[in-house]
Amino acid sequence: LDMDYVCALTERVRQDPSVVRVLRYLPNSSLYRAGSHWRYLEMRSRGRDRSYGLVAVVGTSYLEATLERARGGCTLDELVQTLVVSHEGVSREDAGAYVEALIQSHLLVPTWAPPLTGSEPVPSLLDAAHGIPAL
Repeated sequence: LDMDYVCALTERVRQDPSVVRVLRYLPNSSLYRAGSHWRYLEMRSRGRDRSYGLVAVVGTSYLEATLERARGGCTLDELVQTLVVSHEGVSREDAGAYVEALIQSHLLVPTWAPPLTGSEPVPSLLDAAHGIPAL
C-alpha cells in the first residue's frame, strides 16, 4: 500500500474517541527545552501534503507533569489522573481537555504509528494493534 494512504488511514483511525482512550502516548520525539519554552516539530496535513513547523510552548507545571508521566508511554486516562492528583483543584474534565489538546497539537504522539523506516508499515501496525481491543 502507498505510504500516504497508510498514514492517512492511521490518522483517521486514531481520531476515533474509542481508539484515543486506549492508545498509549509519548512526548513528541523532536521535543526539546529552550529556556522556559519547549519546542518541537508539529506535522500539518492538507490532503496528501504534509509540512512541518517549529512550535514553541511555554513550560508550565501542568506540561511538565504530563511530559514526565508520558515518558514511558501512557493512556489518556493515566495522563488525566496524573494532572488531577498532582494539581489541586484541577477537574478530570479540565485535565482531559488539556491532554486532548496536547494530543491534537502533536506534542504527545501515539505509540501506534506506521514505521517511517525499516519494516513494512501494514504488518507492523497489525502486530502493534494485537493488544488494543478498539483496533
